[in-house]
Amino acid sequence: MLRSRTPLRLASALLLYLLTATMVLPQTVVGSWNIQNLGRGERKDYPAVAAVARHYDLLAI
Repeated sequence: MLRSRTPLRLASALLLYLLTATMVLPQTVVGSWNIQNLGRGERKDYPAVAAVARHYDLLAI
């Protein structure tokens, strides 16, 4: 029973955060990014991820 409630609690907390952030901050920038195939092989460019992520208030990866 606990496992089935965890996603609901996480979604509720995220919704509460977004509602609060939009009231406090006049503009909240939210983004999502699929970085599963970030580069080829061992050549992952994590500084590039950080450079893009810094432009968002909330980023789902």
